[in-house]
Amino acid sequence: MEILLRYLHFISILLIFGTLMAEHLLVKKELTRADIALLVRIDSLYGLAALLLLMVLPLLAGLMARGIGYRGH
Repeated sequence: MEILLRYLHFISILLIFGTLMAEHLLVKKELTRADIALLVRIDSLYGLAALLLLMVLPLLAGLMARGIGYRGH
């Protein structure tokens, strides 16, 4: 279970980085409707990756050897 959470944590961080990079490369002064639609899809993926990261982090911290109490300081 812990290895699955570690992979989900890593994948979500890569997705966040990738979507931010894609948005940076796609944003320009004048956007077409197709560009806006693509940005909406990329931004949705960014939001899902951020939610995944926020769900995985507490689970991962709770499963670690010392538990959440040790890291809660």
